[in-house]
Amino acid sequence: MKHILIYGDSNTWGSTAFAQGTDDTERLPEEKRWSNILAQRLGREWTVTAEGLCGRVAGDFATEDDNLSGQKHYDVALASAAPVDLVIIALGTNDLNRRYGRELGRIVDDILWYEGHTHLVDGYNFSKMPAMLFVLPPNFVPTVGYFDGDAELRLKLNAKLKTKLANWLEISDLDLSSDGVHIAESGHVMLANKVYEKLLEMMQSL
Repeated sequence: MKHILIYGDSNTWGSTAFAQGTDDTERLPEEKRWSNILAQRLGREWTVTAEGLCGRVAGDFATEDDNLSGQKHYDVALASAAPVDLVIIALGTNDLNRRYGRELGRIVDDILWYEGHTHLVDGYNFSKMPAMLFVLPPNFVPTVGYFDGDAELRLKLNAKLKTKLANWLEISDLDLSSDGVHIAESGHVMLANKVYEKLLEMMQSL
């Protein structure tokens, strides 16, 4: 039995579109989330644990809500899911929000931290260190007053990460919900299929 941990944000949690003018969102049914679609495709020899949180950033700078600082809570998620054969990091979109004012180099370092840190972890019942796959921030449509993401910075970030990471997946054509940042149901299917195809390439090392 192989075990995958997905550590991500609201698109791993399964957020639907926010209602206009509110902070209300609903969660997609389990069977419609990309993590569970992926689990179905992988079959009984695999288990998938999805650790998604709305608003989570890759770094540790979310001082207004410490729970959103991805690095500060990663060890807990890793220990809870252990032992794992593969960690999928699906973070970085929230870091691109202009309100954080994050520079390219800082976001790159924050995402690269997960690879270095995971391989330094001692214990958690690992028989071997887990493989790593990074789902780079996907496409989004910036919306001032809601998710004012920097689309140009996303392109620069992904280009830089592709030169630094061994295993990465970039998707720039996901179907989005009406709020322009959360993935539509059809987008969850697309993402699951793309991750599945990437895992087929990585199978020999898992």
